Amino acid sequence: MKQSRTPFSLQYGIVGAILIGIVLKVCLVQFSKNKVLTKFEGVSFYISQPTDCNFSLYYSFSDKFQNNQVLLAESVSNKELRFNFPKSNQLPTSLRLDFGNEPLCALPNLDSLSINYKGNSKMIQKEDLFQHIIGNSASIYLNKNDKALKLNVNSDPFDPYIIFDPLLKIVLDEDAFVNRLILLLPFLLLLGWHLKNVSIKTLQLPDVLCIIFIVCIPLKIAWTTLAALLIGLFGIMNAIRKKEYNFKNKEGLLLIGVFIVFLIIGRPTSLKIIDHHLALILFFIISSTFSFNWAVVTKFYIQFILFLNAALVTSGVAFLINFPTVFGLDIWNYFSEIKFFSGNVREWLYYDHAVFLTFFGLIGLLSLHKHSEILQSKKILLLYHLLLIGLIFLIGARISLLIYLVFIVNMYFDFKPKKRLIINTIVFSSSAVLLFLMIGKIDVYRDGLWKVSWEAIINKPYFGYGLGSSDKVLHSTTLMSQAKVNIPTILNHSHNQYLTFLLELGFIGSCAIISCVMLYLKHKAQYLNITMVLFIFGLCYVFLTESILQTSKPLFVLCFLFYLISKMPSSITFNELDKQA
Repeated sequence: MKQSRTPFSLQYGIVGAILIGIVLKVCLVQFSKNKVLTKFEGVSFYISQPTDCNFSLYYSFSDKFQNNQVLLAESVSNKELRFNFPKSNQLPTSLRLDFGNEPLCALPNLDSLSINYKGNSKMIQKEDLFQHIIGNSASIYLNKNDKALKLNVNSDPFDPYIIFDPLLKIVLDEDAFVNRLILLLPFLLLLGWHLKNVSIKTLQLPDVLCIIFIVCIPLKIAWTTLAALLIGLFGIMNAIRKKEYNFKNKEGLLLIGVFIVFLIIGRPTSLKIIDHHLALILFFIISSTFSFNWAVVTKFYIQFILFLNAALVTSGVAFLINFPTVFGLDIWNYFSEIKFFSGNVREWLYYDHAVFLTFFGLIGLLSLHKHSEILQSKKILLLYHLLLIGLIFLIGARISLLIYLVFIVNMYFDFKPKKRLIINTIVFSSSAVLLFLMIGKIDVYRDGLWKVSWEAIINKPYFGYGLGSSDKVLHSTTLMSQAKVNIPTILNHSHNQYLTFLLELGFIGSCAIISCVMLYLKHKAQYLNITMVLFIFGLCYVFLTESILQTSKPLFVLCFLFYLISKMPSSITFNELDKQA
């Protein structure tokens, strides 16, 4: 790539794009609010069949419902429940649909929601309507996947109701494309300006394929898979053409070794169970046949994460500013219930897992610190830090904050390799023990999952229950009874990769995976590579709170990052980088 003054001004462009994006998002919310206020009349629920339930709609301008803020259904037809709101200079921020107190009433299927304005209406279809249900009483069984409601007549007290998103949020979400466009427009313009200062004529096809893969990280898994397949296909074709390949490379052997453990000890009963682990085979092929320009790809990865984090921080700050307007709550309420609200900051992404996104950013930080000459600017490094730590706080990724602190200590203190391993092992072990002891006070859902997981592991400690068995095992009534907890059906794995390994692969399978990693570090001398060591330790921390290998997306990205880090040069001068990039 052509060297230019761009890196020295890119940071100012990103800061400017953030400020413009925040202003645009705030203006959009205010414009939508004023537009709805002037024309809003009420809402209508359309149901699939007549019902004898006594419907009422509670509304509020804060987080608490009042008995005097309730509307009775004005049934225009036997399939429409209309609620007309009194005139007000405020929009309701909380909506609760009550079904009455009669256990024998026929609960209807909600087909759609209509937001009624003067002269027109906005229809919310069933698929989107159920996504806007954010709460329900114990008297209601809610199944968002099947878009169905069912009464729980045994609940005491019997009070069936469901709670919806604030009205303004429902309206805004219906224009998702406009929301994304307004958020990303400043960054797209900045990107266009930035690309004008960068020569792409010297890019080689392998680098382009890697760049495509990086761009697909926040997209749907199908795009990530396609990008990885293209890289693998190019590698195979290039290996055949040049007759150059290395199927004995240590990175590939580690990946294929882990896959063999999954295949033999995991005992999958169908391809569906092990399909997302096929990323290990694909990247074994890639590591054996594919080569790329490390400096070019790493530079693009860092800049892409920089833009992505900037857009996420913009979304987060704008959401905080709009929070009182949309939800009728104080900003403090956002941080006190950050796990519930932070999804709104990331919902514009197709892949929006908080911990995984911040972890991918943390890996970029390692490369940037190791070779700061990649971007030739200390200000970019500072901005990267600020955006990353800001994002971690905005979305409440607590384990990522711990990883960030561990990385900072390791990057700014020059430990010898063995001392580094010992110190990090002690810190990690202490953190793990402390987390297991305090999980009941920190996270009630993980506490229940871990208790049931332990009960299951004790029953089959050696080879486990087999790959993909977590969902069935965790919802075993016998195990839940032994652990004295009830696991919601939506939770289908342990949310701890170590417990998932022990549950599905047993002690022997888990030890086999650890042995593969240790052999790789020793024989490739990667324990001397601070970036690889911190990558693995960072992954170990993520394993404490997430079963990161249970889905395809993170496994593909982790394999890519692992291969990228393994190709990192031990040292590189500015002149060498200039020639490469």
